[in-house]
Amino acid sequence: AAAGSKIGAAPPSPPRRPRGHDPAAPPSPVVWGPKRAIPSPPRLVPVRLRCAELPSARKPGVPSCALPPAPWRGERRLNLRGGGGAGGGASSRSHPRCHCRCCEGCSGGAPAGEAGGGRASGGPSMKSLLLSRFLVLLPWVLLVIIMLDTDGSSRAHPPSSSSALARRPQQQHEGAPRRREGEAEPPPPPLPIIYAITPTYSRPVQKAELTRLANTFRQVARLHWILVEDSAVRTELVSRFVAGLSRGGGAGPPCTHLHVLTPRRYKRPGLPRATEQRNAGLAWIRQRHQHVSPPQPGVLFFADDDNTYSLELFQEMRTTRKVSVWPVGLVGGRRYERPVVEKGKVVGWYTGWRADRPFAIDMAGFAVSLQVILSNPKAVFKRRGSQPGMQESDFLKQITTVEELEPKANNCSKVLVWHTRTEKVNLANEPKYHMDTVKIEV
Repeated sequence: AAAGSKIGAAPPSPPRRPRGHDPAAPPSPVVWGPKRAIPSPPRLVPVRLRCAELPSARKPGVPSCALPPAPWRGERRLNLRGGGGAGGGASSRSHPRCHCRCCEGCSGGAPAGEAGGGRASGGPSMKSLLLSRFLVLLPWVLLVIIMLDTDGSSRAHPPSSSSALARRPQQQHEGAPRRREGEAEPPPPPLPIIYAITPTYSRPVQKAELTRLANTFRQVARLHWILVEDSAVRTELVSRFVAGLSRGGGAGPPCTHLHVLTPRRYKRPGLPRATEQRNAGLAWIRQRHQHVSPPQPGVLFFADDDNTYSLELFQEMRTTRKVSVWPVGLVGGRRYERPVVEKGKVVGWYTGWRADRPFAIDMAGFAVSLQVILSNPKAVFKRRGSQPGMQESDFLKQITTVEELEPKANNCSKVLVWHTRTEKVNLANEPKYHMDTVKIEV
């Protein structure tokens, strides 16, 4: 009965092939019987395969044993049959890719996924290449656009004076109010004016002395020359000389021509000279600034017409705050006289005549601030009770002290003015009466 039942029964169906099975491969041996068919274990291949070993690239009729062996990379294997399990899952998610670029699978015989995988692994794709070039060129393109935009805006809107001034570096003190944008910059402070008072008197070398002095003053900025004659009226020689200073486009310094006569009793030898002329210059300055408030910054000094001045001296005296002093050459029987300075203060005098004077200094060796002159209206040169050579001391005692003196000329170590008296001329052969047919002014 058992045998009959076997004969009458339908033959068993062939076992189902696992997923991913290669039809060209030889069939796995199957045992027919009552027991379930057990397939042979799957064949493992390396992850990195040649194109010829891929199922899609295998040519029909070529047995698998005829394929050349591929080099193994690591210990990981891949199940080509697919099947269930972990190996099958990995196979279903990704196909093995070829990296040799030397067989049919790389040239188009393999599927798109396999051939693309081989090309991607061998070099960058066109998309990534274009993206990298774009990222490299992008900063340069932006830089060129910014430069062109800046150039066009600067041409369309030229910078104004206020914006140019605003871009200048300014050092502002803490707490000082800042200037608003568009507000004009305040003008620089005016250069202090220098008033030079020069007494003069009639003599053969008078015009020569004044000409030399004028050539020096015409090179000094903001200098006003106060020329005071020792005469009851203005002489023709000095008047023509002053008028000639303004010729040639105003090349000469501004000049004020005054005159005052010294009384005969004060012209004796041994008495101070030019006292009235210096006081007349002081009175003119005070009268000019009487109604000016506040007074402009300035400096006053007494420039005798027989002195020689360096241009550097005027730059030194222009910063005088009260009374400044400096050395004088060829005076007092010595090569020079000077204030003795220690630690920036005057402590004594280097002089060859009467060192006991309160201010042992020559008339050409000091300058006074204009503010000091205006604030001391009674400070003048005294005629009564003044001794020869003491005029400087008598005047300076009214306005300052030795401790307040400001040493100039590198702490009184440079001579910038010389008391160069003109040599007395020899006119022994000059006729008593004018005999020349032409009258020449000398």
